[in-house]
Amino acid sequence: MSAATVPPGSQADAVPSPYATFPAARITLPTGPGIFRTSSGAFIVVELDFAYHFVTFVFYFGAFVLEAGSTSQMGRNMSSGSVYGLNVAATIFAFFTTACYGCSTFLGLRRWKM
Repeated sequence: MSAATVPPGSQADAVPSPYATFPAARITLPTGPGIFRTSSGAFIVVELDFAYHFVTFVFYFGAFVLEAGSTSQMGRNMSSGSVYGLNVAATIFAFFTTACYGCSTFLGLRRWKM
């Protein structure tokens, strides 16, 4: 028997199982209502979240006011009906987006103050 050949069933033929070296899986993510809480050391994340939503709310509110004003001025002229309809749709969308960011800002403020 030569040194290059290994008989079947010997130690050199055995392949270690990859599962034998890993520990058992543990669930570390929060479940239930705990998923809505942030970790106690992440205050800066909550503050940045509130600041982002507040600034976005201010910008969307400004866009809503400008869009509503321009649509109101356009409605008095009524020279182009299809453009007026698009501006009305944009005004409604801007209102709902502003309302959503306003609610998100309020919830961010509550989360920050908790």
